[in-house]
Amino acid sequence: MKWKDVKGFKGYQVSECGNVKSDSRGESSGWVTNKYGHKKVRLYQGDSSYKDMYLHRLVAQAFIPNPQNKPEVNHIDNNPLNNEVNNLEWVTHKENMQHAAEQGRMKSKSKKVINIETNEIIESCSIAAESIGMKRNTLQYKLNGKRPNETPFLWLKEIHKHKMR
Repeated sequence: MKWKDVKGFKGYQVSECGNVKSDSRGESSGWVTNKYGHKKVRLYQGDSSYKDMYLHRLVAQAFIPNPQNKPEVNHIDNNPLNNEVNNLEWVTHKENMQHAAEQGRMKSKSKKVINIETNEIIESCSIAAESIGMKRNTLQYKLNGKRPNETPFLWLKEIHKHKMR
């Protein structure tokens, strides 16, 4: 089993199997599971200050290159307790949400958007906003009529109203 130092936390190491150990305490099983099933470990920084860290992120940061600087870590098998390096991958938020939806892990609360220029139906406002380099909340304001909407997007449910104009 390979171990690597945890960046930013002197004296801690993480294994490719998802274990953490410290120089002073040995191998740690001191983790908690959040409401989504992800393990968090408490790492101390020199003095008495500490930081709770997601175990899957520690493994990914130590063992998986991230040349595209993707911000999230996905559990390929959908099991958040499986923190082995071969089960983890760096993803964007969009990729993470798509994987979760494809695997049936979440019901989409997203309202669909339509591009009225191409008639393409887009699964969420976030995806539509990302496609034009806009923040999701900015596009939502426009779609909700709180700001002028110069984009080609409408809420899918609004398309019938738009065609009647």
